[in-house]
Amino acid sequence: MRLFEGKFNFDGEKGGRHHNSDACRSCGAGSGAKAEDYLTESGEFLYSQAIKDNFDLPVTLPDEKDKREFEFRDALRKIARKDIPLCFEVWSWCLDVFLGHDDQDVFSRAVLTNNAIDSLYDFPENFKPELLRYMGCHPDFRKKVIRYAAEPASSLAQLVVQAITLGMTDTARLIFSDGLICAAGSWKYINRLMDNVVLFSENHRELETIDFVEKQLLPLVKKYTDPMIAEEIEPWEKQIKDYKLEVEKTCDKYAYEGSNAWRREVPDGKEFGIDPRSYDSREEYMSALDKEERRWRYRFDCDTVYRYCGVVLPFSSHAYSFRTDDDSIKIGDVVVVPVGYDDEEMKGRVVSVGQ
Repeated sequence: MRLFEGKFNFDGEKGGRHHNSDACRSCGAGSGAKAEDYLTESGEFLYSQAIKDNFDLPVTLPDEKDKREFEFRDALRKIARKDIPLCFEVWSWCLDVFLGHDDQDVFSRAVLTNNAIDSLYDFPENFKPELLRYMGCHPDFRKKVIRYAAEPASSLAQLVVQAITLGMTDTARLIFSDGLICAAGSWKYINRLMDNVVLFSENHRELETIDFVEKQLLPLVKKYTDPMIAEEIEPWEKQIKDYKLEVEKTCDKYAYEGSNAWRREVPDGKEFGIDPRSYDSREEYMSALDKEERRWRYRFDCDTVYRYCGVVLPFSSHAYSFRTDDDSIKIGDVVVVPVGYDDEEMKGRVVSVGQ
């Protein structure tokens, strides 16, 4: 068990340390550490040595005297492999001790914030979700890592999107807002952040993520009057719209939703082997249905009735109609049908049967 004087919960804008007994875990962090105690003559902080001196660790970090031997992000990653909550404690403590001392180590701000965020791809698989939960419970930590970073982390958009997909929408909105604050009006950083958020939201499995981006995050960017930002709004909106239409066409989950809602309102064409999912618009479907109805009536008048099956083939989720004389075929059967100009034989599954 690690002895402890108090876990530090960052609640103030100035970064003051406050003991939070309800949220703490035991650690050995010393309360009197100063940044200058770990500054080399060449002007770099010895983060690993500071962590070793102030925490009881489940891993080994190198001794550092006059030169940095181990990068801060590597120390965090090594600790996270053994103890993720302790990793957050260490990170928080280092922010409290070293952040804001750019005059002593000009790279300290980047090392503690955006460089660490951009290295998360190499952390344990469950680290990002736990980090998002920690950010949700520790707003001052979140602000220091994102809002007060040297510049918005390149991978910040991935954190935002992952928070959305995990249902942590408040945290996602706050992280995105902090990223905008960190950008300080720079159109390069703001456009990059928005570009990447839209890009990573396009998972081709669902639309809830991109809907949140469109309704909750894009309006935050629309507030900027810089033409370098404002002129990108329309392309972003078009990209989102086109993506939604694409997913609605290809994802069975939305076969009767959004732009495909008309499929719930049109007449049932099963008896003619017509499936609305095989058509992209009401007009196309109704035209095909009318054609089949007229063809059926003509054939009925001639005392000839044809049997049609709707068959889904491996290369498409849409059903294709095939005529058959086999009265035993039923829905769910696997059949072999001729496909294409060469009548290539292909297996498919029957989803409708009609006359």
